[in-house]
Amino acid sequence: MKRKFLVYLSLFLVVSFVAGEYLYLMAPEIVDKASRKAIKVVTKVMNNEGIKFERLDYNWVLVKGVSGISWNDVNISINVNKGSAEEDKKFFYMYVKEAEFSVQNLLAETFLINIRDISVIRGKGLNAFANWLGEYEIPLEDNNFKILFRLDIFNPSNAILQLEQYYFNFVRFMKDSRGYMPMSSSISTSFMINDEPFKVRLEIVFNKQEGEYGMQLNINDLRSISAIMPNPMNELELGIISKNPDKASTLFGIWRRSIDEWKKTEKTRPELAHAYRHVFWSYLLTNAYGQDFARMVTDAHESNEGSELDHEMDQKNNELGREYAARGYQEYELLDKLSKDPNAVRSEKEIGLARQLITMMKGQ
Repeated sequence: MKRKFLVYLSLFLVVSFVAGEYLYLMAPEIVDKASRKAIKVVTKVMNNEGIKFERLDYNWVLVKGVSGISWNDVNISINVNKGSAEEDKKFFYMYVKEAEFSVQNLLAETFLINIRDISVIRGKGLNAFANWLGEYEIPLEDNNFKILFRLDIFNPSNAILQLEQYYFNFVRFMKDSRGYMPMSSSISTSFMINDEPFKVRLEIVFNKQEGEYGMQLNINDLRSISAIMPNPMNELELGIISKNPDKASTLFGIWRRSIDEWKKTEKTRPELAHAYRHVFWSYLLTNAYGQDFARMVTDAHESNEGSELDHEMDQKNNELGREYAARGYQEYELLDKLSKDPNAVRSEKEIGLARQLITMMKGQ
């Protein structure tokens, strides 16, 4: 099935760009029919890779001579499934004003996909975190996304092999926001921090060591956001957010909620406030992205300056948050569970006393 799809797409590209002026006169109807057939094939093939298109269509198609084709008012609803865990699943709706496929240099057999004016909405109900976050829009500005690729259209057998490589690259990019095809973008998004919008550039960065292109949030823009936070993020934390742009809104949302809960707890249970902030934060991270990612984020935070006892206390409470999430505790239970948990660490003094006890036991 996959090879049949690639053969079909190769022939479609050859016909679209090499057939000449006759095709140009007949093109709108021909290209429209071919495109809608291709959509059915793409939908079926991608479903086998864990990428399910709930909707993939467009309003109208424009043929720009023999140099290019554009599909306009494109609507895409898509489920991406990287694994069996909830944190491996994501759903989003995307609207594209224009997706253009054009000849960059026919002699060099290079082509360009140019996607303009993108709007993205993340879906509701993906995981426990999304249940309270709800459905939200990821605003994009000045957005222009380009993919440059080579296709040996005069040698169909080679073109099929090239398309097969591009196919696997596309699947990887949809799942991990990374791939080996040359890409560029001029996209900006914004995040609400302390009820104020902050603009962040979304860039395509080439990793020389890995030899691949990947999407990242501009680190300097993230530093500007961090500077206004009550508890600024360190470089390791900013690096994690930068390299995980699809998680950025969620990570900022979790940070905001944990701060809000901490402030509430300071008024009602001040003796538990500091421990609860870490437990609650780690709990939300785990529910959103699993224990491994949650541990990576919280460990990065604990690389900040501070006393050894303070870091040890926070790490133990972060661990409790992951445990509470793994046990399936509900949010409303967390504060009560923490208040009764003998493993909870409420102050540096408790860590000091525990160390003294261990030392005494070793000496006996």
